[in-house]
Amino acid sequence: MNLKTTFIYIALGEKFTYHLQTIFSLLSLVKFRSEATKYVIYTDHPEYYKWLSALIEIRNIHIATFENWIGPTQYFYRTKIKAMQDAALKDDGHLIFLDSDTMAIGPLDQLIAQLSSGHNFLHLKERFLSDKQITNDHKRMWKTIRGTKINNILMDDTIRMWNSGIIALNQQDKIKLLDDVLLFNDTLCDQNIVCRVKEQFAFSVVLEKYGNLNVADSWILHYWGNKEEWHQKILDFLMPQLLAAHKPEDVADLIDTEEWIKTPYHRHISSFKKRLLKFCINKKDRTLTIE
Repeated sequence: MNLKTTFIYIALGEKFTYHLQTIFSLLSLVKFRSEATKYVIYTDHPEYYKWLSALIEIRNIHIATFENWIGPTQYFYRTKIKAMQDAALKDDGHLIFLDSDTMAIGPLDQLIAQLSSGHNFLHLKERFLSDKQITNDHKRMWKTIRGTKINNILMDDTIRMWNSGIIALNQQDKIKLLDDVLLFNDTLCDQNIVCRVKEQFAFSVVLEKYGNLNVADSWILHYWGNKEEWHQKILDFLMPQLLAAHKPEDVADLIDTEEWIKTPYHRHISSFKKRLLKFCINKKDRTLTIE
């Protein structure tokens, strides 16, 4: 008998874009559904997901839970780890977390089979922190931690960042790994390490050092670098289906994966345009459109 696999999302805040992306990502999973899969959404806006209530379990995050999850250092992305820990305790079988800006692009049978064989997954490998081409955010962190030990792990030139748009943990490892990731994340927070994605770094280091870590980009597309174009396409696709009150399963079956993957997951914006955009954000009386 196959182990159950639970897919989870965490969707918080007032920005409806994130919720719409979460709904589409979930539907892309439902397209390749099986009887051994379960879908859970942690959210502070359960009303946005009533349309999907026959397919998913909605877990409402109240303000007290949110405050507990972000911890004393008020690090928002700590909620990702805490939601996974909550699901790991409540739901049997393998555990797969997805960011909202993701899409399943094919059957997930082989991914789940490899989880059953003892493997774990992150979305893909990014760069070693010693690489000269890393982001300025990562450079600042690396300058601080290089050569030190964090939770008995040496920060040497083998340390690298992975992308955590998908985190897939097998049943046997999930509790221990999530405990270790939370400890590593909290150590970074306690030491005031400056990095926007400390939780991603924690997953990267802990899971790679543990071993049996593979990439999941063969099954999941992560359009982190082109959200605006994807959001408009999702809106154009979903709104007619919602207005027509079609069933979620039927909408999922309408997703033409081959057509969707033609949409770029990343669009390069020149550094000059980025500076202009930053200037615009800091000047509320100015507007700027980047095409």
